[in-house]
Amino acid sequence: MTRSRMIAESLVILALFALAALVFQQSATSLADQFANEGDAIENAALYPKALAYLLIALGCLQMLMIVRGFAPNGLSDKQEKTPKIEPETEAETEPQEQHKQQDSATGQKAIMASCLFIAYLLVLDPLGYHLASPAAMFAFFWLLGVRPLLKALVVAVLLSLTVALFFEVLLKVVLPLGLFNLALPI
Repeated sequence: MTRSRMIAESLVILALFALAALVFQQSATSLADQFANEGDAIENAALYPKALAYLLIALGCLQMLMIVRGFAPNGLSDKQEKTPKIEPETEAETEPQEQHKQQDSATGQKAIMASCLFIAYLLVLDPLGYHLASPAAMFAFFWLLGVRPLLKALVVAVLLSLTVALFFEVLLKVVLPLGLFNLALPI
């Protein structure tokens, strides 16, 4: 494992532990002030975040174990990674490699665009409200991922967001962000 890769994986592990520590800190302070970190599963608002924090800690420990034992992410050990690569001899063999590199680049660009889209969705969720922001964001995700025809993507985005809204507002009694227009389901 190269030094830069080990540093990157160590940073990921630290991020997992930092998120878990943040959850426990919030549970011990602000949720404790609101008396929302005690009781059964219905009354304990900190139960699910704490469960996820324990999962993050377990994943961080597993990642540390994999680094110590010398496993690479693709399942190969460091010794197997250092085997020499055979260079292609003909142009016909290099074309699939170039296409694969272009596909990887396009996938990386889509991942970055999807992350930016999700951040934009989170920023407009409060001002616009769930019922405007969510169908628009889902439609944008469908468009980004290549769902065609666009009318089908729009219909699925609206139906999916309404289904999620019904589940949260009717069954779970959760108030979704209303936004400037105070849009809510008439139920």
